[in-house]
Amino acid sequence: MSDLVPITAVDLLLDRGASLEGIVLSETGQPIAGATIEVKNKFSYFDLIHFPGPACDAVSERVEWLKAQSRLDGTFSIEGIIASNEGERPSDLLPSHGYFVSCESPGFLIFVCGEFPVYRARRNFLKVTLRKCPEPAVVTGLVLDPDGRRVPSARVYSRAFERDADGKKSACGSGIIGTPAESNAMGEFSLTVKMSGLKFAADAVSNLMYVVAESPGYARTYVPVNVGPGTRLSGISVVLDRGSLVRGTVCDSNRRAIADARISLAEDGDSFGGVLETSSDASGQFEINGLRDVHYWAWVAAEGFIHLNAQEVIPGNLNLSFVMTPAPPSPSDDSSSGSRTGQSSPPPR
Repeated sequence: MSDLVPITAVDLLLDRGASLEGIVLSETGQPIAGATIEVKNKFSYFDLIHFPGPACDAVSERVEWLKAQSRLDGTFSIEGIIASNEGERPSDLLPSHGYFVSCESPGFLIFVCGEFPVYRARRNFLKVTLRKCPEPAVVTGLVLDPDGRRVPSARVYSRAFERDADGKKSACGSGIIGTPAESNAMGEFSLTVKMSGLKFAADAVSNLMYVVAESPGYARTYVPVNVGPGTRLSGISVVLDRGSLVRGTVCDSNRRAIADARISLAEDGDSFGGVLETSSDASGQFEINGLRDVHYWAWVAAEGFIHLNAQEVIPGNLNLSFVMTPAPPSPSDDSSSGSRTGQSSPPPR
């Protein structure tokens, strides 16, 4: 009995935290029931990283949002919010002390408030006004090669961009709008464009967008069109551009050819389109067709070699040469960790 350790009693006092109340209304002032409201502390915006074991890589763990649904009268309440900024004046609040609050309901545009301060000792109230989703536009047409032949199985999607009042392009829009489509056996496509994806800004043409087509062996091709809510456009022809042909070699520091190396090219600053990929042959040579006249970044991977990350490819440089360094030998006592030596992240998509 002398070996027993006395148990110390510990009292845990639960913290109620702060609460957020509010109401969800339509543009006409009608309450919206069943809307989903989510709250997340900005300190938890990034995924948590934990290490499950000494032989394992870091694993991301998603932090759950606090959620609630609006009642029949449009009101909602969320409790248990950790208020780390209590006692501070609004003028002293740091941006990171704000909270992300989002609200969505079928048929309405998503509402997002990125800097909403929450206090423990005050009543936190948020009025959310949801806008109706504009009716989507539909664009139909053909994907053709440079000789006018129809191209099946081409990837077709839409992208938005803004133009100043004088018509000069000022900024790219919000990336891909809606779900990409594919041309059928006759080269025909039908694209549904969600108008909520277009940018609405002062002194900018908000209904101008691109229809974009991609197919192996051709450069990504853009066709500008004007759309609006409920627009039905037909007869749009997207004539694919052959693009540029790039040749190159992959070798080691002794100029020995490296076969079966994987070469991936991605456009600079653009993760929405496809990545051009190929492999080197037995003599270490490769070819990639369909490059546009823009900057690219190259990733090169080969078994037994340290991967090359983000090698710049300048427009007009059609002869590339990649020199790879052998990966160091794997530790004999940890083959699993050694197998990851020289590994790298894949190019952005």
